[in-house]
Amino acid sequence: MSPLETVTRWFEAFASDPEAARALWSEEATLHAADGGFEGGFDDLLSWYARRREREGPGFSWSVEDLLGGERYAAAVLRLMSEARPAGWVQHAVYDVRSGVIREVWLHEFGEPEAR
Repeated sequence: MSPLETVTRWFEAFASDPEAARALWSEEATLHAADGGFEGGFDDLLSWYARRREREGPGFSWSVEDLLGGERYAAAVLRLMSEARPAGWVQHAVYDVRSGVIREVWLHEFGEPEAR
């Protein structure tokens, strides 16, 4: 499975099938984010994500705007939104995928989007 296929399946599974998502996340994964991120398995990811949802407040959601991939990495452009920031903001995520599992992720976020 290519990195792009892995990350596409990851987003589908993370939204609706936690056990399928767990199978795509390495137990030794590292996530690099502005809050320092974490290193660990899927349960660590769920804890980090719960803290993120709490910090962003009601209505926090995300959607995938675009995906691209190569032989080892895949990248996503995500739209994040919350009631406090209804226009949303953009997150770029780069995924290091090896043997069909996500091993490392780098996140970078940008403020309010420009009008299209």
